[in-house]
Amino acid sequence: MGPAWITLFLLMASSEKGRLCIGAPEIVLSEGLCSETARRAIVVTPAGSERLFIWTGKNQEDVFTGTIPPKATSVSLEPDAYSVIELSIDGDPARGWPADTTLALRGGKQSWRWVVPAQDVVRLRRIHVPRARYVMGLNANRHQPFTRRAVEAIVPRVPLGELRLEPLPIVRGTVVDADDKPLAEAAVTFEDGSLCTTSNEQGAFACELAMGENRSLAVLVVTKSGYVSKELLFPARSTRDVDYGLVRLGVGHELTLKILRPEPRPVTVSLYRDYPVLTDHLLLRTVTLQEREEVATFDVDRGKHFVRVSGSAPLEQLEVPVNVVRAEDVEKTIEIEPYRLEGTVRFGEELVAEGQVELLPPGSTWRVPLPVRNGTFGATLWQRGALSAFVTGTGMGGEQDLVESPELGQDPSRWDIRIDKRMIAGRVYDAVTNKAVVTSIEVTAEVEGGPKHLSTRTKSDGTFQVLAPKPGTFNFRISNQEYAPVSADVSIAQDERVKTLDFALEPGVVQPIEIRTPSGSPVSNVSVLVGGQPGLVRPAFLIGARTDGSYALRGKPGATHLVYFLPQQGSFAVARVTLPRLGDPVRPLQVVILPPSSSLRVRIVNEKGEPAQADLLIRYNGEFVPRAILRQVTGPLPGAGRDGEVVLPRLPAGAYELWTVTAPQDEESLIAGNGTLRQPVRVGLSSGEGSVTVVAPPR
Repeated sequence: MGPAWITLFLLMASSEKGRLCIGAPEIVLSEGLCSETARRAIVVTPAGSERLFIWTGKNQEDVFTGTIPPKATSVSLEPDAYSVIELSIDGDPARGWPADTTLALRGGKQSWRWVVPAQDVVRLRRIHVPRARYVMGLNANRHQPFTRRAVEAIVPRVPLGELRLEPLPIVRGTVVDADDKPLAEAAVTFEDGSLCTTSNEQGAFACELAMGENRSLAVLVVTKSGYVSKELLFPARSTRDVDYGLVRLGVGHELTLKILRPEPRPVTVSLYRDYPVLTDHLLLRTVTLQEREEVATFDVDRGKHFVRVSGSAPLEQLEVPVNVVRAEDVEKTIEIEPYRLEGTVRFGEELVAEGQVELLPPGSTWRVPLPVRNGTFGATLWQRGALSAFVTGTGMGGEQDLVESPELGQDPSRWDIRIDKRMIAGRVYDAVTNKAVVTSIEVTAEVEGGPKHLSTRTKSDGTFQVLAPKPGTFNFRISNQEYAPVSADVSIAQDERVKTLDFALEPGVVQPIEIRTPSGSPVSNVSVLVGGQPGLVRPAFLIGARTDGSYALRGKPGATHLVYFLPQQGSFAVARVTLPRLGDPVRPLQVVILPPSSSLRVRIVNEKGEPAQADLLIRYNGEFVPRAILRQVTGPLPGAGRDGEVVLPRLPAGAYELWTVTAPQDEESLIAGNGTLRQPVRVGLSSGEGSVTVVAPPR
């Protein structure tokens, strides 16, 4: 191509027509101030603050994103100032593709968000962005949200290739009674009680699961008046449709609740079931009692339940445990007795100027915040007994502390909260240049009341501080892609107020890893989780394998890590990777991920052969896959339901060993002892479903 052709090309590009949209960071830019303009001369009205913009070419193939400085009167789209992200976006025609698609790019302090109309999204080929590292998100109706982390737009060209939006999974089934007769109008709800769908006259139901909403899809609950509810376990990360077949509901027993209140006011009564697999309780059903109504009835099975009575004010909440021991009807009277709570919050010896006390009862069926002003808080409560609270406030550095109340219920009741002013502070810096390093820090604290996990970030001068209101041992971990990972433990005693912990980060070595299918094709959309020695039980999350199927593992020379590779579509692989030593030749390591062709049905029983509830620890091809890792593949499992069964879907073929564990310490002991403390149950999977029975040890 000669100089004349180059000149003509540049002239054509500079005169290209397009649409410019300007807005503040918190709005969708395509809904901001938009106008038609040529690419070569973009004049804007100056403003007193920085703004964001997107410019879309008339052919819809090119999008430019950028910032407009304060008082600027023009926008420049000179190609040399941008990195080009090359991509195409696809979806499922059966779910209405092409569809309006929201794109989001977050890099540094800036975040661009705009909507590409359905007729244009299939044409988009290039996004021109200021050079930086980005997180990209895509959202389209009836498709699962898509996230690409670590988009390294620091080079002129970033080829992402095709980004496919997976369809939302559909769950199906047929609700029947014990005689297999269809049950119509059975409700299928999410674990938070919101409705998914209802069964038709033939008992059949089908529901598309909206993965992008703020709910966990670990469990769906099938309920119908007069019958015991049925929980359907669902792997939260699954992209496949699920057919539950016949869902049988047994005849329930009646729980009758008489709600006595000091004045005739409407209240709602909710029934929750304690479900060991889940962090939160399952909401089974909610009924409303009008002014003169006193009795609410529910159909229940044996097990631990919680009743929550709610009024119109935020703190008109009363949680009552109900344990159904025998298969028979149960009656219980619940009396509401309001009282006044008054309290103070001190950080050290000083009253907290502004803050919050978030109250919750023992079963955590409700959480309500109370403001703290000038060190005091107060409200009228229904809940009696000992409460917990998450406390935040001025001077606490954004951290929160969990505290326990005395017995409450007298009118008035007093709760004076004092949080020890105890800190761990330090600085993170480059070991070679001594310059400050701005990075995130993950902290695990072993303190009274159980482990506590938190994260913080260093300031511009590299300093940090972590609130340590309770004495104990704190493990600090820094995983920065520019340096070798580092961790350290520090213990702080009851009589200590400040502990210092500095980190000198050293440049690490890099081991390239190629992530491939058995046929040698790159595997995209892979989460990479790295654990060290002994960090196998709680590996650090380093998410961001590149879309072309490669990953760069950085660390100390000669260090060994267990690396877990988790594709979005299921399956996993485990590799024990030893980083090269300084001066050693570096060759790419190839990791092969088998297809998710297998599933495993596990029946957990006690020593008498009866169904039991326990968690599972699994070793795959000789390497442990702790529950924190396996959950990423199967959803919020593994753990057994009430029938003692759990199904682990989307597994790769290979040799599996299984143990039941009753506590995190049990899991850690088994891993530390290389599985020798108890004999495992072994099974080999090739394709399809395998099944095993595992005996749970006594609790």
